[in-house]
Amino acid sequence: MGALPTMVSNLIMSDGTNRLTWFSPDNLAPIKTLYVADNKNQVKALNELEYINGSIFANLWTQNSIVEIDPKTGKIISTIDLSGLQQKLNVNLSKIDVLNGIAYKKETGNLLVTGKWVAKII
Repeated sequence: MGALPTMVSNLIMSDGTNRLTWFSPDNLAPIKTLYVADNKNQVKALNELEYINGSIFANLWTQNSIVEIDPKTGKIISTIDLSGLQQKLNVNLSKIDVLNGIAYKKETGNLLVTGKWVAKII
């Protein structure tokens, strides 16, 4: 396994709760912990993470939402509603068929969403 690119300063991990933990890429030592919340409550079930243009994006496990998180405060900046994808994909998004992965394509600025048992690209 090769070395991590020099642009990686920390690794960020979700444990499926509302907690994000930063780790050193050199020795995997924890550096800091951040708790995520909106204006009313903790936002739990943080799943797949992407760091995009200074914000952390996380999909919410078993929900049709992606949240944008301020990495300094843990506050939710915005929410992306993906409920319209279920109709476009014509699939039943049960606990098995969930939207559970996100990726960012820097060249186009597109946010890509994947799911379990979803075999379509739209």
